[in-house]
Amino acid sequence: MNHNSINNSLSALSILDLRLFVHLGNSVSEQIEAQEISIDITFSFAVPPKAIYTDDISDTICYARATEVIRDIAYEKPFKLIEHLTVSIYNGLNQYLIDKGYEGISLKVAL
Repeated sequence: MNHNSINNSLSALSILDLRLFVHLGNSVSEQIEAQEISIDITFSFAVPPKAIYTDDISDTICYARATEVIRDIAYEKPFKLIEHLTVSIYNGLNQYLIDKGYEGISLKVAL
């Protein structure tokens, strides 16, 4: 493959329909029974990950680790609002991306 032929415009990879059961609700009684949520995550890169050239997982996002970050946050505590859960997941994933040297993430959390 001619590496010069790769378009360096924005590229994206997604994890779609990650389903988790979380304790979510404004009152303690609402939080007792876990509710299923579906999460869509899109990782956007201004420059494609180095892994497209190296075929080496250490040169890209580990999706198992990314979903682990999401699960750890979602299961850490009950959440009153979906908005707070969303920003908590976003912040956790953003820190993971910063640690990996990437920028640019869009996140969608849907009930």
